[in-house]
Amino acid sequence: MLHRRGGTDCVVNASNNEARLGGGVSGALAVECGPRLQAEMKEQLEDLGGALDEGDCLVTSAGSSTRFKHVLHVPAVDFRGPKAVLGPGGVKKTVTSMDRIRACTEAALRAATELAKENGRPMSVTFPLLGAGAGALTPAQSVTAMVEAIRDFFHEEPEAPIEGIVFAVPEPDRLAICTRLVKAAFGAGSSPG
Repeated sequence: MLHRRGGTDCVVNASNNEARLGGGVSGALAVECGPRLQAEMKEQLEDLGGALDEGDCLVTSAGSSTRFKHVLHVPAVDFRGPKAVLGPGGVKKTVTSMDRIRACTEAALRAATELAKENGRPMSVTFPLLGAGAGALTPAQSVTAMVEAIRDFFHEEPEAPIEGIVFAVPEPDRLAICTRLVKAAFGAGSSPG
């Protein structure tokens, strides 16, 4: 399923390995969820050893938001990684990979599955285009990696209690790319609606 609007149980945060809210999706979540979100992230990150690694997913509440219940934080970019270039103002360029985006997508789906089991009902998940901002992937690369991970996840977990996956894509040009790639992968029934 592909939509431009939210309204789901879980929203995925395209985070970094230090789980700091900054700009882009993280910045929007900081505004929507309030200061409780970052405090919860910091507390839980300490329990994970202080950093998120590829394939990790930090699950928090949605803070003060009433539009969704959970935020699934995945480290779509790694500011510590070998491809990060430091400039005078800090990190000048970060590069993620399609493999990292696949791992992040799968980690978020596994976390949503666990939440569904804990809550005794299916969950729906909203994804941004992981890695297509600070990660420097193109929208097509991001969607391709995410679609591959979604397909692989449901191939391995056909009964996973996830009732819907939504791509939050507000930009018309990116939405067109996302729509085309999702339809190619999953068929015509996965169009905006």
